[in-house]
Amino acid sequence: MTRAQKIHATVKGYLSVGVFFFALQAITRLIVANDVLPILCNKGISFGVEVPTIIFGGLWIVFIGVMYHLWQSVQQESFLAQLPYIFIIAGALSNLADRFVYGCVVDYIRLVPWNVFNLADASIVIGAIMIVYASLVSHK
Repeated sequence: MTRAQKIHATVKGYLSVGVFFFALQAITRLIVANDVLPILCNKGISFGVEVPTIIFGGLWIVFIGVMYHLWQSVQQESFLAQLPYIFIIAGALSNLADRFVYGCVVDYIRLVPWNVFNLADASIVIGAIMIVYASLVSHK
């Protein structure tokens, strides 16, 4: 297999995983939107903190840019090393899609009384935990 073929196969794999998580989150939202679970329309950022739209948009662009840059910095590493960034980017894009479609992020999972979140949020948190874990393991 040539280098170009390997790169093409790798990118195709990453896109497949990202599209799968994005679609899973969208399908879950559609099911929830049909009154399966009570939902919360979160117009803020983390924990419902409200920020002006222009600031939110700027923060989102910076966040996705940073995540993309970090993902690019591990391109020579294994698929597993890159997977957390795919989780984070897919979750962030899914929440952004919510904002365009619903005018807010649709949250529907309540594990504790003070916090409601969604599958996209879980994807972002899992990706962040994977990055922290990999960082701690690599520094031993």
